[in-house]
Amino acid sequence: MTPEPLILLTSQSKVDMYLAGIDSSGKLEYIAIVVCKMDKLTETFKALDITEGFHMRKEGSGEKRRVAKSLVRYVNERSYLRAICIRANIIRLAEDYSHEYRTPRNRALIQVEKFCQKELLKTLKKTNVDEIHYDNELSPLVKDFQGNKKLKGPAVTLADILAWINLKGSDLNIDEPQAITFIDLEKMARERLRI
Repeated sequence: MTPEPLILLTSQSKVDMYLAGIDSSGKLEYIAIVVCKMDKLTETFKALDITEGFHMRKEGSGEKRRVAKSLVRYVNERSYLRAICIRANIIRLAEDYSHEYRTPRNRALIQVEKFCQKELLKTLKKTNVDEIHYDNELSPLVKDFQGNKKLKGPAVTLADILAWINLKGSDLNIDEPQAITFIDLEKMARERLRI
C-alpha cells in the first residue's frame, strides 16, 4: 500500500524538475545552456527530428542549419525550454589576466574559472535546474553544482546545437533571436577582475 504513493510522488516530481545541457564552443569562447523540463526531453528530440547523441560537427551544412533553426523556433514556442548563450572567452581572459598581473597562466586560469564558475552557478540557480548534463571541458566550472551531475548526459545534445549557433549565429539569419538569452560574461569578468 505504501509503494504506490511513492511511485506517484516520484513521477509527479519528474514533471516539475528541470535539467540543463551545457556545452562549449570555440575553446571555451562560448558556453551554451539549454534548460528543459525532464519529462519533455524526448519530446524535444522528436520535434527536432534528432536522436540523443546527435552532434553538429558530424552533420552537413544543410542539416546543421535546419536543426539550429528548429531548435531556436522550438525554444521560442515552448515555455518549458530556455536557451542561454554565454560569451565567456575563458582562455583569452586567462591570458590577459596573466599579462596584467604578471602571474603564471595556470594561476590566471584558476582565477578566471573561479569567477566564471560563480556566475554560471548563479545562472543555473535562477533557472531552477535540478540536474545538469555537461561536456568534459566544463568540469571545473560545474564541480560545485549542488544538484545531480551527469557527464555527457543526453541534454548535452541540445547544448551542442546551441554551442554551434553561438559560433555561427551571425551567418544563420535567425528569425527569432528573442528565443535566446545572451550573457556577456567576458565583459563582466573584465570589469570585476580589472583586466
